Amino acid sequence: MRNQRKVQKCWRQNQMLLSQKQLKTMIKKIFIQDEIVKNVKKGKYVDGSLHFNKETGELSFRAFNHSKRAKRPDILICETETGWLKESAQRVKFFSSVKKSVGTKIIHSAMERDLNEGFFQMRMVKH
Repeated sequence: MRNQRKVQKCWRQNQMLLSQKQLKTMIKKIFIQDEIVKNVKKGKYVDGSLHFNKETGELSFRAFNHSKRAKRPDILICETETGWLKESAQRVKFFSSVKKSVGTKIIHSAMERDLNEGFFQMRMVKH
């Protein structure tokens, strides 16, 4: 019984010594921006990269920028019988919705008519 207590006591002392040695080797200065520290103090997670800066010779943390880009909304050019024609920054978008039961020839002609009407109005707006 006494031997067991001595062993446990020695084991605890060794664990404390090991943990103190580990702490001494783990203390490093890391430069983090004030904004990031505020977010961490609020309890938010901050994604980023930790790297060694060769110029300053120090560790620094750089947060990832996950903010979404501001996107210009699509401009409605024309609203047709079966859909719409819109213009975005890089594309012209055409949408048409017609029942299948009408038949492919009528669907094709309705879509073509709506598309031509939309492009005609688009030319009128630009001029």
